[in-house]
Amino acid sequence: MFAREAKLKHVRNTVISAALDVLLVGTVLKTGATGTAGVAAGTAEASAGTVEAGRLALAGVETRLAEEELPALEARMVEAEALEVGPRYPARLEALTRYRPSGAQPPSGVEADHPRWTSYVAYWERRYEELAGTRPLSQGQVAVKPPLTWDAYSSLLGRFQRSLEFQRSASRMLQQAREPGSPREWVPDMKQPLAAENTGLKHEGSDLVTYADALVVDDASLGSGTRPNVQTFSMKQRDFAAMSEGDAFKQAQIDAFEAQTKDGGTVEVRRRGHPLFGKKVVVTRVHLVYDGKDLSLSIKNALLRGARSQKVELHLHVP
Repeated sequence: MFAREAKLKHVRNTVISAALDVLLVGTVLKTGATGTAGVAAGTAEASAGTVEAGRLALAGVETRLAEEELPALEARMVEAEALEVGPRYPARLEALTRYRPSGAQPPSGVEADHPRWTSYVAYWERRYEELAGTRPLSQGQVAVKPPLTWDAYSSLLGRFQRSLEFQRSASRMLQQAREPGSPREWVPDMKQPLAAENTGLKHEGSDLVTYADALVVDDASLGSGTRPNVQTFSMKQRDFAAMSEGDAFKQAQIDAFEAQTKDGGTVEVRRRGHPLFGKKVVVTRVHLVYDGKDLSLSIKNALLRGARSQKVELHLHVP
């Protein structure tokens, strides 16, 4: 039923333009044809709205996704910005003021109306106000770092864009597994796999909601009195070219542990319209997917050992 409704939604969807500057401006959805705007929920859980799907411009990052996926992308972007190690401006307001960007004066080679530049100016101003104490911090934030430089910000969004494209490519593998006769190498124990991207999971004993890159449930296991076969997938792009086997092993351990923590255990599915929405389930298996392009055999083996040490299944995908 969920799969059929999703297909019907896709057919009748109105293409919209959605601007989501999670680092600064907030979440705004608007229809390109009429200009009618609506505000998407900035809460941890996705809300069901009248806008069914759209085009996301995430501070200059573009992809297609359903409205209920917006909180997942917002949470990931906020986390990515906080962890970014690129250069930032000084935290002292007196020094920071000297670096205030102007929307009318972009860097050389960048158009003034380019979405990435306009979002950077807005991001910078919001971060300044947060540091000055004139704007409250977002829910869950206790402190913020000074704004990234333009080059660091643009580089971050470029990597974020590529990671979204990789996730989309890997997710298509799971979605195609539902089609008759298609290979199911990642979920060989499922008869009718149903994959949903960016699915909210509320963890037992906590109000924390995390987002699995993909959650797959076997429709054939949803009968009365049976335990659902539910599996989650964490999809990551890493540059292993400069890593030793030992470093690759440790990175896989870290990523696999994170996947188990965020996507494993007993969870409540928070994706509206999903057949398991509002139900508590035990995740049967946790998977980790890396970009397998140009990896040596020794690095592949190191990654496999690292993931297995955390009881996580590893897959290598080449888009």
